[in-house]
Amino acid sequence: MQKNIEEVLATFDATLDNMPQGVALYDKNQSILLANRRYAEMYGLAADDIRPGMSMKEILQKRVEKGVYIGTDPARYVDGRVNAMEHPSNEHDVERFADGRIIKKTRKPMPGGGWLSVHEDITDRQRVEDRIAWMAHHDGLTGLANRAMLQTKIEEAFAQAKREGGEFSILLLDLDDFKIVNDTMGHPVGDKLLQAVAARLRATVRAVDVVARIGGDEFAVIQRADADQKASADGLAHRLMEAICAPYEIDGCRIEVGMSVGAAVAPGDGEHGEPLLKNADLALYQAKASGRRCVRFFNPQMDVALRADRSLETDMRFALANHEFEVHYQAVIEVNSRRTIGMEALARWRHPVFGLVAPDRFIKLAERTGLINSLGAWVLREACHEAAKWPPGVKVAVNLSPAQFKSGELVDIVRASLASSGLQPGLLTLEITESTLLERTDENLRVLGELKALGVAIALDDFGTGYSSLSYLKTIEFDVIKIDRGFVVEMETNHRSAQIIAGIVALSRSLNFTTVAEGVETPAQFELIRAAGCTAVQGYLFSRPKPAGELEFENLNVTGIGRVA
Repeated sequence: MQKNIEEVLATFDATLDNMPQGVALYDKNQSILLANRRYAEMYGLAADDIRPGMSMKEILQKRVEKGVYIGTDPARYVDGRVNAMEHPSNEHDVERFADGRIIKKTRKPMPGGGWLSVHEDITDRQRVEDRIAWMAHHDGLTGLANRAMLQTKIEEAFAQAKREGGEFSILLLDLDDFKIVNDTMGHPVGDKLLQAVAARLRATVRAVDVVARIGGDEFAVIQRADADQKASADGLAHRLMEAICAPYEIDGCRIEVGMSVGAAVAPGDGEHGEPLLKNADLALYQAKASGRRCVRFFNPQMDVALRADRSLETDMRFALANHEFEVHYQAVIEVNSRRTIGMEALARWRHPVFGLVAPDRFIKLAERTGLINSLGAWVLREACHEAAKWPPGVKVAVNLSPAQFKSGELVDIVRASLASSGLQPGLLTLEITESTLLERTDENLRVLGELKALGVAIALDDFGTGYSSLSYLKTIEFDVIKIDRGFVVEMETNHRSAQIIAGIVALSRSLNFTTVAEGVETPAQFELIRAAGCTAVQGYLFSRPKPAGELEFENLNVTGIGRVA
């Protein structure tokens, strides 16, 4: 019997010493009855530093001597812990140590007095939880507050203004030409630029001001001044602009960007967060429309532009229902033969009051409002039905908006347009921009694969302007690469543009892509394009966009480049 008891006790001791938690048992007099090896290790103690019968105060003093305690008054810390345990309760607390560890202590009172305490090292878990909590309120790239945190801070500023009186301002800051940096130098450089901008913002504002990143290249600052709030905000806005617009040196490159600022002052410009931010955004819109690199404060007249957009949206819905939109077509010309080998379909809106509305205006509005799905489907159907009447072999190209990929109906719409028009799939080219691939990439790649399976051609528009255009050539079987007009326009004055076009053509030829140069407007540009080996061209040199009834498919005779029979 004695042997069995000894075996049980040995097993208990082994189990206790191999637990990942530290365990200590105290009696009602605060004397320790037992402690496992892990408990001693957690506090830097040797096994014989803790003996049955030692007081809790003695053990705490030994722990303090080991340097794990954070504080300036060890004696007060020890006495406080001892006094707190005169009436132990079923509770837990967390203590942070000087070496960075975080220990969670759980106590359970025992019958007859005393308590059992379990000590667990939760350092790694707590760090993960702290990181998750931090990420919920901060921007991962710059470390600034994010939009969620900004909303919270705005409401806190409103509460303070209500208690103490006074005003505060919200400044929205948007970098000018940041997209150019991303497109020409790549996202890694763009990210470093954003981090540098964030550092300058922090250095320019006061510690009590709030700085947030709320979008790709958009930031916000909350400022509360002691005196004239609007004057203080204006002064801060100009100091920020001066700081941000100074040149940057990143990866050996000198980079310059501008900045536009829109500001609103609360509570006059909004009595809570949503209208205040909306009005600051209207002011920012005005700043950018005024030529950028300027500061604008909200005033009620700015709302007129917003109402105009809403009115235009209503008109657009009416126009879709009443067939006010038209499709115009611009010829695509084969370089060597000068034959018309295709037409690009372009939406036009003939407004009954305003006349032809600029496509940049209504296309962007259609994308913001979701009307692009209806408009895009209509253009596709019209273009397919019109192209079915053209001479054999002449293709039609239709632009797709990134928003159309989100509808879930794009493949069905293309399939139905081909079926109802009788157009052969091989005569339809769908043009996408790199922004389509940047948004919901996996889903968009799946849709592109289904479109390819229908037999239509896929063109990458504005090639050469995106930071990752080359990477997409590895994953997507494009049929056509459209060279951005920016390179074509500069060919006559910038030999690098000509070299870039020649490189794109050579790459496309090796991958069996057709190349189309956009924006060809002069005979000299055409000759350079031809020398580079480009397959086809389009531009005002050959044809402006025309309604279907005015299209010509004969070989074109353009002054300066001659006719090919």
